[in-house]
Amino acid sequence: MLLFKSGAFRIMGKKEVDELDIYLILSKFPNVVLDIFIQTMTASCNYNRKIILNKLANEPHTHYTAEFFPAVHINKFKPMHINVFSSERVAICGIKDLSVCDSIKVYLDDMLCKYFVQ
Repeated sequence: MLLFKSGAFRIMGKKEVDELDIYLILSKFPNVVLDIFIQTMTASCNYNRKIILNKLANEPHTHYTAEFFPAVHINKFKPMHINVFSSERVAICGIKDLSVCDSIKVYLDDMLCKYFVQ
């Protein structure tokens, strides 16, 4: 949890924020009414297969500069960013609504299977 001078805070690194988390947060600020909302979320998945990034980078809506960041960025679903790492992991950053995750997963499943290491 990060606290800012403005009184704002962020909870980062949790897989899920449950009622206990909210209770613990509220107990630290007994005289303050908090308006808690989800700003953005990050989802990740593991394909259990190495991915050839150099070839994946030729797909539309991708960007890859290995010298700066070791993942292919997919920007088809703006403002979300999808990072595909060669180490089997994919991170979807900036999710505001979980309902989009299913269509993104279908898109990734279709595209990434062509770039698995055999």
